[in-house]
Amino acid sequence: MLSKVTSQIPVENIDTKDLDYLKGVTLSDEGFSRQSECDIILGSDCFFTILRNGRIIGSAGQPIAQSTMFGWVVAGQIRKDSNSSSHTQSHLIRVENDSNIDSILQQFWQMEELPIKKSFLSEEEEFCETHFNSTYKINEQGRFVVKLPVYRDINQLGDTKGMAVSRLLAMENKFKFDSEFEKEYKGFMKEYKEAGHISLNKDSDSSKIEYFIPHHTVQKKDCITTKLRVVFDGLYKSPNSNSLNSVLGVGQVLQPDSFTILVRFRVNKIAFTADIKQMYRQILVHPEDQNLQKIVWRNSSDSPIKEYKLYIVTYGTSSAPFLATRCLHQLASDSQNKNPEISSIIRNSIYMDDLMAGATYNKEAIALIQKLSETLDARGFHLRKWRSNSQDVLNNLSENLGADESNVEIHPENCSKTLGLIWDSSTDSFVFKISFNFESEISKRLFLSQSASLFDSLSFLSPCTILIKIFYQQLWLLKLDWDNAVPEHFAIKWHKFQREFQQIYHISIPRWLQFTEKEITHHGFSDASESAYACIIFCLNTLKDHVINLYAWTDSQVVLSWLSSPPRSWKPFIANRTSEILDLIPWNKWCYVPTKENPTDIGSRGASPKDLPDCRLRWEGPTWLSSPEADWPKQPILKDSDQHVLKERKK
Repeated sequence: MLSKVTSQIPVENIDTKDLDYLKGVTLSDEGFSRQSECDIILGSDCFFTILRNGRIIGSAGQPIAQSTMFGWVVAGQIRKDSNSSSHTQSHLIRVENDSNIDSILQQFWQMEELPIKKSFLSEEEEFCETHFNSTYKINEQGRFVVKLPVYRDINQLGDTKGMAVSRLLAMENKFKFDSEFEKEYKGFMKEYKEAGHISLNKDSDSSKIEYFIPHHTVQKKDCITTKLRVVFDGLYKSPNSNSLNSVLGVGQVLQPDSFTILVRFRVNKIAFTADIKQMYRQILVHPEDQNLQKIVWRNSSDSPIKEYKLYIVTYGTSSAPFLATRCLHQLASDSQNKNPEISSIIRNSIYMDDLMAGATYNKEAIALIQKLSETLDARGFHLRKWRSNSQDVLNNLSENLGADESNVEIHPENCSKTLGLIWDSSTDSFVFKISFNFESEISKRLFLSQSASLFDSLSFLSPCTILIKIFYQQLWLLKLDWDNAVPEHFAIKWHKFQREFQQIYHISIPRWLQFTEKEITHHGFSDASESAYACIIFCLNTLKDHVINLYAWTDSQVVLSWLSSPPRSWKPFIANRTSEILDLIPWNKWCYVPTKENPTDIGSRGASPKDLPDCRLRWEGPTWLSSPEADWPKQPILKDSDQHVLKERKK
C-alpha cells in the first residue's frame, strides 16, 4: 500500500531481468521500474474508458501488463527474496497540488531580497518578441492575426487525440447527472461555433503536425456575464512526448502590475472601468498554426465525434497571455502619434482585459471613453460593462448605447470587483465583502483555502492579514499534515478571527486621493517587529504651487544611525541595503517618529478585525501630520555608541 497518494512509485526500484515476457511491448512509461513521482490520478469515472483489449500475464508473483490508450501499463506484485518485505506495485498518473505549498508558505515570513529591476530579455522572451514583430498581420477586417511562438522542437508532440476523446467521453458522462451543466457547456460550444471561433477540420493532409487540446470547464458562480467557461488544456502530453505548452514560448510579462494600476486608478476625480469582451477570442491565429489547436466535439452522444480547429488565441495555451497583451501594446504603439493619451491608457491602464482609467473633468472622461472605444473597436476589441462614479458619464454612455449595443454596455450594479477590490461607484469608495465558511474542525488545508479568499491588492487590511501570516508561521512550526485537525487552541483563535472579521464590512475607503493642482507631500512610515514589517504612505495637499515633497519616518534610531553614515561604513548586509535606500530617499528626508505615533506599528504587529475600523492613527495618520514642520516630533541626537550600531560598523 502507498502511505499517501503523493508517494513515489514503485516504492523501490525494480529489477527487470526476470520480466522477459514484457520485451518488445510498447509501455506507456518506459521508466516504470525506477522510482519517480506520479503524474496524475485517474478517477473511477474515466479510468475504464482508457482500457483496451489485451493483457499479458507472467508467472505467479509477477506483474501484469494491461493495454490502455496510452500504451501498456504494468501493475501487480513483484516477487522478492525472503529477506525483503512484500509490496503491491501500482501505476498511477497523478496531479499534485500540494507539492510546493509548504515552500510557498515559507515565503510569507522569509526576508525578501532587494528588488532587482529586470533590464534585459531572456533568450526565450527575445525570441517571442522578434517572432511577433516579424509574423503578426492586420487582416481586412482590422483584426490581429498572429502565429504561435513555437520555441522548442514541435516534432515531439505525440498522439493527443486519444486523450481528447477520453476527456470528451468523461464530460458526456457528467452530462448524464447534471442537465443544467450540460445545457451551459453545449451552449458555450454553440456560441463558439456561431462566432466563427471554431470550425470543422476539412484538412485531409495527414502529414501536418497536429495537437488535440482536451477541454473542460471553469465555473464562476459569482460572475455576472459568464458563469461557465470552457477552457483548453495545453499542458496535456502523451507518453514520452511534449505538451503544446512546453514547446510554445511564454514571452515577457508586458502588463503593469495590479498594484500600480490600482494606485493610478485613485488619482483622477472622475473614474471609469470597463472590460474587453472576450479579448483572446478577438485575435486570430494564422491558418498555418491552427493544426496545433484542434479539439474534438459532438453535440450529442449519438453523433460521431468530429474534429474542429480553433481559429483564435486560446485560453489555456502558454503563449496566449503574451500574444493578447502584445497585440494591445502594438495597438498602443500604432496610436502613439495620433492619440498619445489613448496610447498611454492602453499600455498602462489595462490589466489583462480590465480597463481602469479616469480624468479630471466629465467632458475629458467622456472624450477619452469615445476615443478609447473607437481605437480598440478598430481591432475588434469591444469595451463593455462600463462603470463610473460620474452620472454625467453614465448618461452619455446611455445615449450612445443605442448607436452600437455591441460596443457599449452599462453594468447595472454599483459594486464591482476591480482587480480584486470591490469598488462601489455610487459612493466612489472601496468596500469589503468577505465571508468565511464556518467549519467546526479546521485542517491546515482548510485554513489555507479559507484565508486565501482574502485578496487585498492595496494592503488596506494588512494589520489583519499579518495575523493570518503569523498563523501560518505557527502552523508551520507544528509540522502538521495537510488534512490533520489543528490543535484546539488554534481552531478557537481562528474561529474568533472569522467572527470578528464581520467588522471589516464597516470599512469604506475613498477611491479618489483628492490630488489637485497643489503642493503634494508624501509621508512614508515604516516599522518592523519580530513577526512582520509594514509601511504606509500618507499624501498631504497644501495650497501652494504644484510641488511634490517626500519624507520618510521610522521609530528605529538604530536604522537612522545606519542611514546617517555613508554605506561604506557598514558591513555588507547593512551597506547594501542602506545604499539602495539612500539612492531612493536621501538622508535629509529621513525623520524619527515615536512608536506610539507611528501608524505602521499596528501593521507590523497585527490587529484584530474588530479594532481596525476605529484605528484613526492607521487611517488618518498622526495628528501633527497636517501641522507646520515646527510641530513635528523632535528629532533625537543619534548615538554611534549603540550596541546594534557598533555591531554592524566595519572595523
